[in-house]
Amino acid sequence: MILEALAYLAIPCASHLRRMGYPGELVAIAARYRRRRRDWADHLANSRCVVEDAIARTRGRSRAVVLGAGLLHDVPLAALAAAFAEVELVDLVHTPWTRWQAKRLGNVRLVAADVTGTLASLADFGGPDLPVPEPSLGTAPADLVVSANLLSQLPILPIAWLDRRRCEGLALSADAIVEFGRSLISSHLDLLARQAGTVALITDVERMTFDARRHDRPLVESEDALLGVTLPWSGREWIWRIAPAPELHADQDRRHRVVGIPNIRESATT
Repeated sequence: MILEALAYLAIPCASHLRRMGYPGELVAIAARYRRRRRDWADHLANSRCVVEDAIARTRGRSRAVVLGAGLLHDVPLAALAAAFAEVELVDLVHTPWTRWQAKRLGNVRLVAADVTGTLASLADFGGPDLPVPEPSLGTAPADLVVSANLLSQLPILPIAWLDRRRCEGLALSADAIVEFGRSLISSHLDLLARQAGTVALITDVERMTFDARRHDRPLVESEDALLGVTLPWSGREWIWRIAPAPELHADQDRRHRVVGIPNIRESATT
């Protein structure tokens, strides 16, 4: 706990993002990775392979952008830096580890940005109309854009924040909150579809809970990670053993079904 507290304090962050829980979430993910590194190994390797495949499919070599750079465990940063003149790692916050990794490579730039365009407004939201997502990658064209295990994460903390505000008296329906979460997912998909270059997408699409008390591990619950938004492209699928028992609960295994697409333009539509 002391190490996690120090890690939390070491992350530079805007005050509204800290209030909404983003640095704490990143620290929690890092701690879970340390505990579950072996369980996550296949998922992270598969994610890196998707990005490496995307690099091979990309003709231009000027600029690559990674959305949701996070802790870089799922991003082959050295391969990206070797392939492109400039690599941008985009995330809300960057840990000291990420900063160190980027500094080692002279052509990697860190960009602290809200890819939804809503969080500053959302932090002080008092009603009645929720902010409209305005995602952007800036004006410079990118030869490769990677959305790295980000899509399903976009609505999680905003929904939790709005639920909390609703409990405090904010006049907002539960349905409106979920619909806002869907809009964050849909707008991100639209952003990816608008890009002219290669676009790689890695996202979990289903969250499954299994009964760890039984030898056959029967499925007891399945949740749509995209809140009912249809992923318009298909790709390679695998299972991420994100939280085997007793990580979240002594009697439950949590696994996610993940889709990896090296280039959405070459993918079959669903």
